[in-house]
Amino acid sequence: MKLNQCIKRLTPIAAGMLCVSCGGGSNGNLTGIDGSGAPVLPDVGGNEAPNYTLGPISGFGSVLVNGRRYVIDNQTNLSVDGISVLQSALQVGQFVIISSSRTDEDGNPIAAQIRSDTLIEGPITNIDTVNNQITVLNQTIIIDDSTVFDDDIPRQTLSGLNLNDVVEITGANNTSGSVLATRVELDDDGDDTKLVGLVSNLDTSNSQFEISGQLINYTRAVLDDIPGGSLSNGDLVKVEGNFNIGTLDATEVEGFDDISDSLNDDDEIEITGPVTNFISPTNFEVNGFRVETSLLTEYEDGTAGLLANGAVVEVEGYWRNGVLVADEVSFEQEDSIIISGNVEDINATDALLNEGTLTIFGITVTTNASTSFEDYNSSSATNFGLDDLAIGDYVEVEGYVSATGDFIMNEVEREDDDTDAEIQGPMTAKNLPASITILDKVIDTSSIDTSALSTVPVGSIVNVDGDIVGGNFVADEVSLETDD
Repeated sequence: MKLNQCIKRLTPIAAGMLCVSCGGGSNGNLTGIDGSGAPVLPDVGGNEAPNYTLGPISGFGSVLVNGRRYVIDNQTNLSVDGISVLQSALQVGQFVIISSSRTDEDGNPIAAQIRSDTLIEGPITNIDTVNNQITVLNQTIIIDDSTVFDDDIPRQTLSGLNLNDVVEITGANNTSGSVLATRVELDDDGDDTKLVGLVSNLDTSNSQFEISGQLINYTRAVLDDIPGGSLSNGDLVKVEGNFNIGTLDATEVEGFDDISDSLNDDDEIEITGPVTNFISPTNFEVNGFRVETSLLTEYEDGTAGLLANGAVVEVEGYWRNGVLVADEVSFEQEDSIIISGNVEDINATDALLNEGTLTIFGITVTTNASTSFEDYNSSSATNFGLDDLAIGDYVEVEGYVSATGDFIMNEVEREDDDTDAEIQGPMTAKNLPASITILDKVIDTSSIDTSALSTVPVGSIVNVDGDIVGGNFVADEVSLETDD
């Protein structure tokens, strides 16, 4: 188990709002949540200015975000929806904002503050399995390979959701009514509907406004921390209330501060999210931050030519004159590899960072601090990570082939014991009808019809279900994976 001796887990944060301290209107950059008017993300200890990290939690010990370990100690402030919590409120996939200004004796940053906020909470009104989207409060929720589903959702996939299910969404908000979900949970407390976003189409005479097309009626709402005491178009607000035949009847409308003015030039910032408001490869937004790149910007797992609206990136850089100047832009790698089977070997090189390798069907895959670990086994280990796995555990791993040919995992899920065997990846060789090779594993296809593979070129992504017989992977079914 991960050694977390202080506080324990949290919930979501909206990336476009990035809630940190409250008290007024905004333009959609870093914002506040608790209405306290307290200083935003203070520098706790040390002499250095705070650094800021925004992204989904991938693991614990203390927390892993954007491939880095952030230590939680007795000075770390944790909050969810403006309420102080223990670390046990944190969950994999929840989008958080972290400030840090100190390091421990090993050089790991110590979190001064970790904050999170529910971005959207409401009933599902549409499910689009073709485009992997759901609609909640008129907001389009995009599901991708990295989205984590709570274990209360059957199969932990989009297929486990139903119309009218009330869900809580955390993720990256592009301020245009489309949200990339990093975690989806079923509402289990029956509390108010929630929505965070920018006020538009304000109609003060009828006490109405919209957030990305969702009608809000605030006739009976308490207005809290609204600049000047009255709403204006462009204010960033959090609305709580009841959803009633297409209208969100607000009980409270709370203003969120734009705290970008609190950032100082040369403050270091690291954010993860989809590109929005793309103008050019040197000028775009991520999570409400205007990002600028230059000839000095380094790119990982892609090039500047791949930058476009919707591309999911991690940007590292510094704050300068109201802009995030990018030192490095890394592209999210989509899953092309899937392996389901029993763990045969484990080599943890750094368990605290989930760094190491797993072997399944003789295939060695690599995990790291960016790999999401989820335990859907009936034992449900708290703060599940690489060091909780044991030889013989049944897992499903998903990832991609790196430029160097390594099999890098984005996600590891431990499940209850199963006999299903599955391999998906690029087909590197075929000897039909006898066999094909995927991920360096020769798969026996002699007992199935392989005619469909005769024209499939080597390098195509192929999925195989089968059984392990005498140490050999014998295929029951083969299918070709396509982009749609």
